Amino acid sequence: MKEGIKRNSLLRIMLLFSGTGGGLRPLSRILSGFLDEFADSLPCHLLEETHQMVRFGEVQAKGNLLDRQTGKQQVVLHDLPLHPKEALTFIEEICKQEKPSVLVGNSNGAFLAQIVASRLEIPALLGNPYLEMTRFLIERIGIHEYKSPRANGQQQLVIDQSLIDKFAEVQAHQWDNSRPELSDRIWGLFGENDHLAHFEPLFLQHYTRAYHFPGGHTPTAEEVREYYVPLAEKLIQ
Repeated sequence: MKEGIKRNSLLRIMLLFSGTGGGLRPLSRILSGFLDEFADSLPCHLLEETHQMVRFGEVQAKGNLLDRQTGKQQVVLHDLPLHPKEALTFIEEICKQEKPSVLVGNSNGAFLAQIVASRLEIPALLGNPYLEMTRFLIERIGIHEYKSPRANGQQQLVIDQSLIDKFAEVQAHQWDNSRPELSDRIWGLFGENDHLAHFEPLFLQHYTRAYHFPGGHTPTAEEVREYYVPLAEKLIQ
């Protein structure tokens, strides 16, 4: 990591990543990729977003991550509300309180991050953004089980027409605050082997900075360190 980032004691990173891939492993590798590079940063908030029915790890493992601190480094995990408007309100409230230096999202997390970043004018890196979540949900209508307990004890995720309609409403207005001058602050990062989300053309209708990496939809720890971290670093310089 460059000295300029080490000296930035006010650095705050907010991560919005899904658990696609299953269990604690995706969360651990994403966190490890960022924490290894930003070892002297202040709070790193990871918001666990409602991507299909997957949740990160068991309660004990989740608790260990929640309590992890190394020097000035602190990891705080949150469950996001299922409904997108409530999730956006929750994210915006944390952003206003914590004033993150950058938002980094992946998949549905990137979908939400673009909306918040354009509203609040926060730099954001959107990894494999799933910009039409209604497509994803329509194929998965039904009752699903979270793979690990949520803080509110609710174990079932119901994907129905009502939820799809709520996402459709947010989706229809996701670009309301996008504008050309934000292209230097909101960037896209697209996996060349992502077989789930294919929204780079849609992204480029609104922003100009699109980057690529050779991975799939959910990045490995190495891909986070090699591609996500340098771009996030460049965004906040």
